[in-house]
Amino acid sequence: MKKQVLFTILAMLVSVSAFSHDIEVKNADGVTIYYNYVNDGTELAVTYQGGGYLSYSNEYQGNVVIPASVTYSGKTYPVTSIGYDAFDGCFGLTSVTIPNSVKSIGAGAFLRCSGLTSVTIPNSVTSIGNYAFEGCKSLTSIEIPDSVTSIGNYAFLYCSGLTSVTIPNSVTSIGSGAFGGCSGLTSIEIPNSVTSIGEFAFDGAEIPTVISLIENPFKIYGKTSGDRTFSQNTFNNATLYVPKGTIGKYKATEGWKDFVFIKEGKGRR
Repeated sequence: MKKQVLFTILAMLVSVSAFSHDIEVKNADGVTIYYNYVNDGTELAVTYQGGGYLSYSNEYQGNVVIPASVTYSGKTYPVTSIGYDAFDGCFGLTSVTIPNSVKSIGAGAFLRCSGLTSVTIPNSVTSIGNYAFEGCKSLTSIEIPDSVTSIGNYAFLYCSGLTSVTIPNSVTSIGSGAFGGCSGLTSIEIPNSVTSIGEFAFDGAEIPTVISLIENPFKIYGKTSGDRTFSQNTFNNATLYVPKGTIGKYKATEGWKDFVFIKEGKGRR
């Protein structure tokens, strides 16, 4: 009897481990997407297959179009988030279209998707989580919508294919290492809405031109104590453009003053 009970318990544990996603639904195009119930079972979050993000290898491949809503067992649920690690390690994923129903992109959502060349982020998204696109080296550009208010730590770390990024005026914070190791970046615009930039945010990004529209300079991590926001090469070779009348403040502010070339009057208004 004890053996039978133990076998039953083990079978239940295996079942839970193998299928921790709540449901799976096949799109009209034949692509199966895995979901978890969130918000008391009223909404869905895209997730991975199985009991962990490494349970299956590369379960999402090619072009994936995430639907705005899913009907399952006669009930329709809105898809409101991309869960943590949802596409982690899906090397064969090439493009993703995210619907307007999605509000957040979770931590590690597209981590290590090295084949991802295109992603559409809608205006409904307000936050991009930590490590969300880390290692997506095939991304050459990304449009961050003006609904996003925060870019998480290491969100685009080692996205070496990125050549330019425009950060919208809605963003107030850029996390530590957010664009670290983005060696292909040629330009970056930082709007005046940004009030904090984390350490190493652009470290390793060899930016020849940095455009800043910050009206009042704020403290960023300089290169002292081993912590820095920009690489030494950027400090030495980039031109930091600042609003007219503020050049003196930037030259006196920790972090910004490390730029060798600071000029006025260029960038968005």
